Amino acid sequence: MKLEYAPAEDTFALLDSLPNNVSTALEIGCGSCFILAHLDAKYKVGCDIRKPAIVSSGINFVLCDGRKLPFRQNSFQLAFFNPPYLPSKGIQDPAVDGGRGGVEIALLFLTQSLDVTKDGGQIFTLLSSFSDLSLFRKTLIELRLNFSEKRKRLFFEELDVFKIYARKNSG
Repeated sequence: MKLEYAPAEDTFALLDSLPNNVSTALEIGCGSCFILAHLDAKYKVGCDIRKPAIVSSGINFVLCDGRKLPFRQNSFQLAFFNPPYLPSKGIQDPAVDGGRGGVEIALLFLTQSLDVTKDGGQIFTLLSSFSDLSLFRKTLIELRLNFSEKRKRLFFEELDVFKIYARKNSG
């Protein structure tokens, strides 16, 4: 079973949206670590359920499932993920199948990201127009998270990059 996802249009759309010069960054489901290798961050961590063939210098890799992160709370200024986002009845291909609405894996990664991202930090994710974006937005609103979206049109789909502002509940 091949899990590593080769860089494609979605990879570049997410990379182009990320802030530069951050102190600590976490990529959930880092695959080949392509984005981390091109990100300007002082401390970079990538995690995935399978170790990439090569991990570039300056990237710390942790073998783990993005649905259950082993990091301390408030560890990262930036967390991001390009999750499997295609709607599917079941997870046949973990590199692309995102659950029934295509956002279920992204929502699990988001929940974990909120725990490990510092107050005032940022979380970025990318989803496809084939996914149930209304469910994803509704969940962000229910969680009372501020967010913005940037859309990129491709010839067969649209990609939405979500920028989510992490904040901790004050009571």
